[in-house]
Amino acid sequence: MTYAIEIELPRSGCWFRYFTNVDTLEEAQDITRAASENQINARIQQNS
Repeated sequence: MTYAIEIELPRSGCWFRYFTNVDTLEEAQDITRAASENQINARIQQNS
């Protein structure tokens, strides 16, 4: 299973798929953690 990372575009509320094929959940969590440290909203989505 792969994961995608989406980030929220500032002031629009729209979500943009930024990374599309992250191999592990741990790697996806590291990316979202780094984004939140820089005050960027990010979320993890599972690819089907």
